[in-house]
Amino acid sequence: MSERTDLRQISPEALEKLRHTVLELFSQRRFHEVGIREICDRAKVSPKTIYKYFGNKDQLIIACIKSDLKLILEACESAATARNETSALEQGIAFVGEAFDQFVENRILALIVYANIPAIYWVGHPDFILHQLFKFMGRIVFVGQQKGEMWDGLPPDQLTQLTLGMIQRTILQWLASEEDVAQTLKDNLLQAVRKLVSPT
Repeated sequence: MSERTDLRQISPEALEKLRHTVLELFSQRRFHEVGIREICDRAKVSPKTIYKYFGNKDQLIIACIKSDLKLILEACESAATARNETSALEQGIAFVGEAFDQFVENRILALIVYANIPAIYWVGHPDFILHQLFKFMGRIVFVGQQKGEMWDGLPPDQLTQLTLGMIQRTILQWLASEEDVAQTLKDNLLQAVRKLVSPT
């Protein structure tokens, strides 16, 4: 007896409602506080739909934010490459500043990425789009070190990890703040990154 293939498709409207539901729930509560059943009830889809199209809750969240993260990556790359005529140091600073600005402009996404998805996930999964942020910044650091435009006291990947870790901590500090401190935090972040990666 052969297994039947489920040919039903989720409608674009249902998919958008599911995406909206996931963004809303995971921006308000932690990962372990939101269950598949609640997502399904709110989005008016069955658990079978979630498991068929996404596999599990982790993959559902990633799928729902992937297009937003891709736009952030493109904006960061664009900010860095717009300074192509400048040093790798200035490209890196532009990249970091744009990454911070992009998450500040999209608080819901920042909450999901930095407060809900464990950092080990986006550091350890090369297919996750934030890993592509790491790779792009890593190329800037590598070139900068080769040209003597960035500090070479650490391997490029470690210097990149430290830089991106500074972005993460600063965004978390901004998310936890009840005051409008984004510009001050960004200025301090850029100053700290410049100090860290500048050649000695």
